[in-house]
Amino acid sequence: MNVLVIHRSPVVAQGICLVLKTAAINSHSIDWDGLLAFADILESFKPDVVLVDPHVKGLDTGSAVKTVNASNNRTPVGVIMIDQTPGLLERAVASGANGFISLSMSKEDFINSLRLLAAGQVVATGADVTTLAHVAIADTEPYSAESVRLLSRREVQIAGLIADGGSNKKIASQLDLAEGTVKVHVRNIFVKLGISNRSELTSFAIRSGLSG
Repeated sequence: MNVLVIHRSPVVAQGICLVLKTAAINSHSIDWDGLLAFADILESFKPDVVLVDPHVKGLDTGSAVKTVNASNNRTPVGVIMIDQTPGLLERAVASGANGFISLSMSKEDFINSLRLLAAGQVVATGADVTTLAHVAIADTEPYSAESVRLLSRREVQIAGLIADGGSNKKIASQLDLAEGTVKVHVRNIFVKLGISNRSELTSFAIRSGLSG
């Protein structure tokens, strides 16, 4: 996997690349020098994921997403920040970004979240995950059966297993996944459905026919 990193701090960008290197993920960090230079880098590096700090001076997330889509519309763009500046994440997701990865999370969770992002899933991490939930769910009624459409096939499977009483460890064993990967899936399920605990998810799964 190739990951392109754009962050306002060269030190942070290099740190992210070092973390990815420990997971055998190829990465490259760049200084922002406008859309034309960005397009050239996309063409030469051909990233599978682009990670963008929306605080970078002169960078408009929406324009960056459009440039990425023009290069390869299957390449997801993730927003990376330590915290979620009010309104910034909503604008980024509304502009086409595929989610938010917090830089304050553990290395394992960061890498697992990145892999999910690369697989085309909407990812949200950090304390205020409801921000992305409101954008992703839009006008869908919270906890309604229609919300199932927001979940990937794997997330539907995990939601059902949680409703049947499965722990993250047990689910990981059943599905031959790392426990950390299950943890990230569960977090994303909570975000997409706008819920906050396993009890609410169990209730949702039963009403939606995902359990049993």
